[in-house]
Amino acid sequence: MSVQKWFARLETELAAHQQWLDSDSLFRIFGFGNALFEGLLDRFAPGSSQTIKGHDHAGYSNQGGRALARGTAYSAGAGNDGLFQCTISVSNTWTVADDDDNSDLQRSGNGLAMFKVYVSEGFTTGGSGPYLWGWVNVGFDVNGNNKTEDHQCRIYNATTASYSSEVTVQQTSTDFDQVRFSLIDIPMQPGWNDLKLELTCNLNHVSAITYCTTYVCFSEAADSSGASVSSSGSQVL
Repeated sequence: MSVQKWFARLETELAAHQQWLDSDSLFRIFGFGNALFEGLLDRFAPGSSQTIKGHDHAGYSNQGGRALARGTAYSAGAGNDGLFQCTISVSNTWTVADDDDNSDLQRSGNGLAMFKVYVSEGFTTGGSGPYLWGWVNVGFDVNGNNKTEDHQCRIYNATTASYSSEVTVQQTSTDFDQVRFSLIDIPMQPGWNDLKLELTCNLNHVSAITYCTTYVCFSEAADSSGASVSSSGSQVL
């Protein structure tokens, strides 16, 4: 889709010194340029009145536009080798996803963020969003007894000192060894956010489960429907 804004009239003298560029092409270039100017800055283009509603990509600048979710804010994967590993040996005990990794390689154990995610200006989680949306893939080994279990995941944002909701995926078959978690309400604020992944399970049938996190992805979104909202967080785009 393209957005255009035209001058009411275009004097031919504006293009007369460039004979190789026809006036119609120049007319269109000015139209696209004006629309882009107004769309980005939410101000009228020079020499005209404003007709394009702007989007404020910088919520601190008070330009009156709306914050825009930019999609993927962070992603990482390591295939079958995995990013992190941890073992749950006590039922319903939350454990950091890299708890089994060597101490010199641990991020959480060395005061580092597991995921350092940059969030666009204008996105601060309030009572109803906006939020980061996360996908987490986790493989597991149930030490020889591949029985049904309830696997749980949550994200802690150390920057905002708050948690996402806890997500549970019930393993209803003994034929698979990985789960995918969808987290729709990870709290965030503009700038850098330090996130930590935590896992647990109910250990209904086994004494321990070892988890291997293979892929994570975090995206900017507004609420459970994934809609972007205005800078005030109250109006859906």
